[in-house]
Amino acid sequence: MLVPELRPGDVVIMDTLSSHRRASVQVLIEAAGATLRFLPPYSPDFNPNGKAFARLEAMLQKAGERTVSGMWDLVGRLADIFKPAECANDFRSCG
Repeated sequence: MLVPELRPGDVVIMDTLSSHRRASVQVLIEAAGATLRFLPPYSPDFNPNGKAFARLEAMLQKAGERTVSGMWDLVGRLADIFKPAECANDFRSCG
């Protein structure tokens, strides 16, 4: 779906999903005149969302809720603990 839209000079950035690493994918992208670049392997140290989700996951596990509706209710209550200043700090710490 992407290749027909590519133009010479475009840069395609992909994550490290194994299907993205097929040689045929690179050949098709480069044949369109684009350059392929891969993101580095995932690192939670550089992902501000990862920091927040790790904190949320720990709280969910501690609560011990095991029903879908109970989990959604709990997530809704816990969302308020993520204050804007704290989220901004997460982004700053990830560079």
